[in-house]
Amino acid sequence: MPARLKIYNHKRNLGLITTTLCLTTTASAAALEPWADDMLPVKDGLELWLDASRENTSRTAAPASGRGQELPRIPNGAPLDTWHDASGNKRDVRQLVPAARPHLVQSPQGTAVRFDGKDDFLLGSGPDKALTNFTVFVQASARTNHGGMRAFLAASRYGRNDYSTGLNLDFGPDRSDKLTVVNIEGAGFTGIRNLLKAQFPFEQPHIVTIGSSSQSRRVKLWADGILQDERERLEGEIGFDLWTIGARFYSNTPEPAHVQGFLDGEISQVLVYNRILSDAERAEVERFLAAKSFSLPTPGRKAAPLETITNTAAVRLFMPGFEVKELPPQLSNINCVKYRDDGKLVALG
Repeated sequence: MPARLKIYNHKRNLGLITTTLCLTTTASAAALEPWADDMLPVKDGLELWLDASRENTSRTAAPASGRGQELPRIPNGAPLDTWHDASGNKRDVRQLVPAARPHLVQSPQGTAVRFDGKDDFLLGSGPDKALTNFTVFVQASARTNHGGMRAFLAASRYGRNDYSTGLNLDFGPDRSDKLTVVNIEGAGFTGIRNLLKAQFPFEQPHIVTIGSSSQSRRVKLWADGILQDERERLEGEIGFDLWTIGARFYSNTPEPAHVQGFLDGEISQVLVYNRILSDAERAEVERFLAAKSFSLPTPGRKAAPLETITNTAAVRLFMPGFEVKELPPQLSNINCVKYRDDGKLVALG
């Protein structure tokens, strides 16, 4: 990492969800890594691809990928030091501090990277790069939102605020009991602005897609393939020198820009394109991601064992506040029972 970059890791609580983002540039696309999922329907213009389901495959295929010796696999629930980029551009994201590493969680229902909302994040950096058009996809779930601009991801120039030099996707400044805000800011569209019209319960994975072109001068948000809202975009390039996963990179105080707004949730996929995808292409990628959806158990929550019922009655109520009284008449072939306004019970047979 360049010496001019200083990163301050302030511990604060945050939340998470799933989002898709696309960025456009003039650079030619690299070939996907040999371990990448070749079923991805749109490959042209792919700048970054983080796929949790292929992380362990990337480690066993390291020699064939030109990444040196084979790396140890990550056991279920273990800390993740590096999330490898499948795009072929070698934009891996890392965490050198063991205590700030998220965890790779795997289950029959899918695989994702779990962030604790306290200090977990992953960071990647590379040569100076700017994107003019973009499409970003994020597939994730948020467990909580305690406020403080908790984010899915951010991109920025080295040492500069994400919202003025790059791009950020967060849940806004206020806490909430469900996902009600997706704030999208960036170079040429600064200022907090919620583009999410729907409301999503926590702990459910969703796909959020963001796309913009310099020609349209608009930034649009889709959630699970449904257009939510859009905002105006002025002139400006999206800095892509530094990318932060599971948090934001900014400062509104005299302190230098630093990592904050930590996500409490899981991220399974992040795709960044250097162009605005057509509606057909976007829908193809969203269908691809939906087929790879995940559902993970909530940490710290144990499923209640099934209760065996003994001495079962003819009628069992599960809602408190009611009582059952069996009527004395033994009648057959009754197909309608109703109380009259005067309190008498009428039976039809």
